[in-house]
Amino acid sequence: MKIIPNSGTGSGAITPDGSSVEVYKMIEPGEEPDVVAGQVPAGGSVLDLGAGAGRTRPTDEQMATALEEAGLRLDRFVTDDRVWVKAVPSSAS
Repeated sequence: MKIIPNSGTGSGAITPDGSSVEVYKMIEPGEEPDVVAGQVPAGGSVLDLGAGAGRTRPTDEQMATALEEAGLRLDRFVTDDRVWVKAVPSSAS
């Protein structure tokens, strides 16, 4: 399937993958915020790449696309389930 950037429908801004930002803003959070909070150490930070709808783990392709759009590249997976990653600037060697 070929994705045409910013070609989705819906109200408000459309992301490069065609998702309507306003639609996803209307969805109530589930347990995800508590799961994330339970994994981030005190004083830590999280960069939300917006890969996928946030309800499921993004595919490797979605992860790579999100990192690329953020000017980053995958350094390594931090957890065996491939959910948590360490990303570095794409210009880093």
